[in-house]
Amino acid sequence: MKKFLLFAAAAMVVVSASAETKNVLAEMYPGPQNLIGWGTDGLLEAANVDGRDCLKVTNTAATDFWGVQIAYDTEFVAGTTYYFTFDVKGDAGTITSGFQQTNGYIGCGNFDNFSITSDWNTVTIKGTAETSENGDPNRWVANVGEYVGSFYISNLSLYTVEEGGETPVEPEREVIASMYPGDAQFIAWGVDGLLTQDFEIDGRKAAKFDQTAEGKNPWEVQFAYDYDYVPGTTYYISFEVKGDAAAAIGSGFQCTDGWVGCGDCSSFAITPDWTKVVISGTPNATEDGKLPNRWVASIGTYVGTFYISNVEIYVEKDAAVETIAPAKAVVKGVYNLQGVKVANSLDEVAAHGIYIYNGKKVVR
Repeated sequence: MKKFLLFAAAAMVVVSASAETKNVLAEMYPGPQNLIGWGTDGLLEAANVDGRDCLKVTNTAATDFWGVQIAYDTEFVAGTTYYFTFDVKGDAGTITSGFQQTNGYIGCGNFDNFSITSDWNTVTIKGTAETSENGDPNRWVANVGEYVGSFYISNLSLYTVEEGGETPVEPEREVIASMYPGDAQFIAWGVDGLLTQDFEIDGRKAAKFDQTAEGKNPWEVQFAYDYDYVPGTTYYISFEVKGDAAAAIGSGFQCTDGWVGCGDCSSFAITPDWTKVVISGTPNATEDGKLPNRWVASIGTYVGTFYISNVEIYVEKDAAVETIAPAKAVVKGVYNLQGVKVANSLDEVAAHGIYIYNGKKVVR
């Protein structure tokens, strides 16, 4: 196998497109097509994890990035943009990918990279095929050589967006906070000199985190953003991140009155290249009525330096709210569907609309 051309690092993007705009070319896990692979014994294995059919990919020793690869062969058309959507989880890391012409193993354009974390995440990556001296690409290939560990891929779909269809976009949003740049900032604790605000790196402002101590529990060093989160509302946190060491960082919601957990949020991966990630979670109230007022990420076991930039915390505009607070929990105050408190009681609400009051939707 000849060396595969190096792909430039690209940010993972989260996209969506209506079913009417997709031209699906292949579906796998479940589905009749399968990925192929080479470079190490036991690389690919069919599996069923968490009730879903999937492909298990295992690389036990690091080598050149092109030394271990997985691929899907089909005839790609130069100038066409292709999308892969799939669910993935496993040991933390980042995988680069791109197009190839197997006659000479010539690179024919980059695909986005994708990050792997310990939780299932749905990602969509895209790339535009380019022609080569030997013709259009006939392979999508992902480089696993530098990755060490195992990961699982499920519910994979390869598709194009039909001409004249909608361009995939993120959901319309109501932004709660923006930082780096922006007026809002993270808070942090657990080790001296952990957080440097508005650090300049690669021409951008970022939050810089230095965690040098080893052997701590994850929760002993944390960073957070405080806000009056509404139980039952799904919140999204979008940001770009890079750091010294690949790692998966867990996060969740909390009530600071007693530091009680109020629901999980997605984990995210730190990799050596800038990567855009979007994580989400739906907080809940505690059984005794305490409300979530903090999103917190635990980094006690991470050792090294990492940076977070271009942060937005948002909810989907006009999204329906489904409360998951216990029946005896009382959410004090009146909130709009974006999670913003607008009044203490319904009598104080002047504008007609749908609101959240005592943890339930009401029409005023």
